[in-house]
Amino acid sequence: MPAKSTDLAHHFILTALAYAKHLLLCIFILFVDLTKAFDGVIRELCMGFPQHIPDTYEAKHEYLLSMCMTKAAADWILDYLHAHGCAFQQMHVPEKLSGLIVALHSRTWFQVDGTTSYAYTRTGGRQGCMLGGMVFNCCYALALLQIVSRLREAGIVTRAKYNNVSYLSPDAEEIGETEVLDVEFVDDIGIVLFASNAKVLMKSIDI
Repeated sequence: MPAKSTDLAHHFILTALAYAKHLLLCIFILFVDLTKAFDGVIRELCMGFPQHIPDTYEAKHEYLLSMCMTKAAADWILDYLHAHGCAFQQMHVPEKLSGLIVALHSRTWFQVDGTTSYAYTRTGGRQGCMLGGMVFNCCYALALLQIVSRLREAGIVTRAKYNNVSYLSPDAEEIGETEVLDVEFVDDIGIVLFASNAKVLMKSIDI
């Protein structure tokens, strides 16, 4: 939920545990902590391919494989980009602005002071770039949307009411309702599943 910070995410997790205990429900919480999440972001999902990569399936596929990813991962990325476009296209970022950001991330390199060698980067946020956080958020959002879509299609969703003014204020009158499918802590995520019995819970976990 936007503009609620991690205090609301923490509140949701604790409330879910208390809710399950009170109603004697089975509960499953999956915590995912991404390793080197910022450095491992696939920029192409955010902004498309670098300008020096030919606009052909073969060239793009070869480029992705050169980043040490599996063939299955490269196929999925290309299929996704073909069907949906990169994050910038989905957000209708102006083409000139998108091209400028792509140029800033094409063939990027950095050098440690006092050395003569250079290190080139092809994934993650550009070293020292203020856009790094945005690149990470865009790519992470795409992955989360895929998870949320599958859960929603399977009917695995909880609707929670919250206060639009301050969820900690008992006197506020504005009440909103939202789907709670996952709880995010920056680059960490918690997925909570409820079920009336263990058999139903295991079916949900398999999804």
